[in-house]
Amino acid sequence: MRPNETPERVKRQVFLLLLPLAAVVSAGLGAQGIVTGRLPVWSGAIAVGSGVVLALYAAAFAFAQEAADRVERSLVFLAMGVMAASLLIGAFAMDEGDATLQLVRQGIWLPVVYGIGFLVMPLRVGLVLAWSVWMLLAVAASSHLLHPVGHSASELTTITETVLANAATIVVLAGVARVIRASYERAALLEDAANTDSLTRIANRRSGEQHLEDEVERSIRYGRPLSVVLFDLDLFKRVNDTLGHEAGDRVLVEVPQVLAPRLRESDMLVRWGGEEFLIIAPEMDLERATRMAQRLRSLIEEHDFGIAWPMTASFGVAQRDGIESGADMVRRADEAMYAAKRRGRNAVWRSVVKDGRPMLEHVDSGPPTRTKDHLPYVEESREPPGHAPTESEGRATGGDPPSDDDPPSEVG
Repeated sequence: MRPNETPERVKRQVFLLLLPLAAVVSAGLGAQGIVTGRLPVWSGAIAVGSGVVLALYAAAFAFAQEAADRVERSLVFLAMGVMAASLLIGAFAMDEGDATLQLVRQGIWLPVVYGIGFLVMPLRVGLVLAWSVWMLLAVAASSHLLHPVGHSASELTTITETVLANAATIVVLAGVARVIRASYERAALLEDAANTDSLTRIANRRSGEQHLEDEVERSIRYGRPLSVVLFDLDLFKRVNDTLGHEAGDRVLVEVPQVLAPRLRESDMLVRWGGEEFLIIAPEMDLERATRMAQRLRSLIEEHDFGIAWPMTASFGVAQRDGIESGADMVRRADEAMYAAKRRGRNAVWRSVVKDGRPMLEHVDSGPPTRTKDHLPYVEESREPPGHAPTESEGRATGGDPPSDDDPPSEVG
């Protein structure tokens, strides 16, 4: 399967190819049979009517994609019903010669109906429908095999082979359907493993980066806002060093569980790396994203993670500006989060673009979480208001690390 193909898309392509062809063949053969007298009028009429119905279904698949599931299922039941009726009428409503011909004709086309059933329906439903129609074929065949008068040996052999070949076809198609479904399920599991963090069971960075770029494209195309919230658990190393990595893992697992009820269905929570998480928030401007970050900061601070001290987190918020890429937006959110870290932690900062230049703003803080771990110092900007030094700029300027007594302050 090509990267841009899905099972639904492949099914639709199959139907768009098969249905018009089947419509033309069915209607053409039916009309020819009536005109030449090779088919009973009832049989030719059914063939022509089936061709018209198949053409209508082809149009439905082409123009009513939102109702594809209902169209597919109704097509299966219609096809099964038409074949069943044809078998019964052909078995008991005509002379022996015509009955044999119609029985063999229906037996030739039945595998197509089985295939459609397995393509559309769940495996068990497809099996039930296929074997039900096959039973009708067997009943129709028995009306000839149990009363062989008027039949040649070759006719009886052909009828028997038709019944057996249909049974073998069902077995083969069911096996193929099982293999396809197993392969699809395995591919889905592999895709899930590739895009899901194994510990927290949320999106991993690989999946988050792809989703972010998709949302950036959508934001640009429709001119809609897009924000990100980046946060990092404060002093997480202390949890691992003091209580062990199992305790640290429990904290990481609980964070998404605590925050999920306060996130929208359209938001994506990503484990960005280690104890760092990213929230991708489409259709959300900076003010709303900031308020969300404030609520989430309080949730983490107030939640009991089962450790000996309150767990807190530092947040950075940014909204996509101009032609920014996803990486640019995350970088600004990271600078805001880093400002929250170096100003006492347990805080929300955001990156605001004014006059085309990013500026860091302090928004909200809880009780500061201070230690002697001495985060790398970012020197205050000496530029006019509106300039916010990046982490790399700050480290390049050097300076002493902030003391635990330094109060939080704004940059910008």
